[in-house]
Amino acid sequence: MKNAQRKAPAPAARSSSVEAAAGICLSVDVEEWFHVPGHPFAAPGMDWSLFPSTVDEGVERALQLMDALSVSATFFVLGEAARRYPGIPRRIVSCGHELASHGLSHRPMDELEDREAAVEAGESRKLLEDSAGVAVKGFRAPCWRVGSRQAFYATLEAAGYEYSSSLLWRKPAAVQAGIRGKRVVEIPALRFHPPFPPVPAGGTVALRTLPLWLLRLARDTALTAGRPAVYWFHPWELVPEGPRANKGPLFNWARFHGLDKLAPVLKSLVPRGDRTLRSLWALSSEGAAAQAPP
Repeated sequence: MKNAQRKAPAPAARSSSVEAAAGICLSVDVEEWFHVPGHPFAAPGMDWSLFPSTVDEGVERALQLMDALSVSATFFVLGEAARRYPGIPRRIVSCGHELASHGLSHRPMDELEDREAAVEAGESRKLLEDSAGVAVKGFRAPCWRVGSRQAFYATLEAAGYEYSSSLLWRKPAAVQAGIRGKRVVEIPALRFHPPFPPVPAGGTVALRTLPLWLLRLARDTALTAGRPAVYWFHPWELVPEGPRANKGPLFNWARFHGLDKLAPVLKSLVPRGDRTLRSLWALSSEGAAAQAPP
């Protein structure tokens, strides 16, 4: 990684808009280009060093993009990526961003036994904290798959996490009702709401393929309803010349179409300032505490 130091982006001024009430967040899932469900390179126990990597270069380009956008973001980093590139967590933190966990090996949580899930959550957090010297509060499940919500949040709580951003399809109201009163708070990713189908609206395929007016509509609808607008992308999306995981025409189109559109679309959707999930979690925690009975 390059050694030049960057200045942390200045916090955005607080306003009375729906943006301040609900929050727009930007996140980066730090994983390899081959972390696709069913891809043989991502099989359990596979030696990543056998394959070309885009993580180091992709994270550097993601940090450059954050500079260009003048935002602080949350980086959900795979433990194995941090183990292979130990400078990445420190680099992220030194540039003023939040460090969070994306698990250890990118195995979906719904495929793991309870003991394996505890290892994925606990060891990844410890590895990141030891590497960067900061507390890691957030977790994002690989592939957005959590299995039993009760078991998933219990695993995160036991591992010391305080928030999750792991749900992509479920209704936010149902999510909040399901975990209210527990320590781990869920901050769901942005998705479309009626009259549109309930599909993801905040990352990867949507950001690179849908018209900007529709993406803005999804964002503003969520904010007006008091829901956060959580965006996400991957470092490999910023390395278009890198290796590609090919799985057929439709998959290839969805995964690689419009890579050059990602940066300008994010610039149009994400305002400057602190756009970490940590900041939204802090506001949520303060609000819950203020409403709690004495």
